[in-house]
Amino acid sequence: MPVYFKAETGSGEEKLNRAFLEIRTCVLNRSLSSNVAEIDFGELAVSSRLCKEITITNVGTEPAPMRLDPLPPYGGFAVLNAMRTIEPGKSKNVVVEFEPNN
Repeated sequence: MPVYFKAETGSGEEKLNRAFLEIRTCVLNRSLSSNVAEIDFGELAVSSRLCKEITITNVGTEPAPMRLDPLPPYGGFAVLNAMRTIEPGKSKNVVVEFEPNN
């Protein structure tokens, strides 16, 4: 991948230089798929509560353990059911709740 940068020549002028970076990546096959790309809760009054359900499907060939990173405590979002392992070809519903605090 080319990277461009400017360097001073000593005479007050700048010269555009180019260097190359080597990038190595690995590609992982996706094993979990959702029935929605995003969840839109719309406008909701403070202290009102709205739950939405999404379906997560294991499209891989191995059991896929689901885990949830901690959510911000005052963000208003919660996941109401436990994260369980999903077997290949199976689906689980996940309920997401939004309750705006202020």
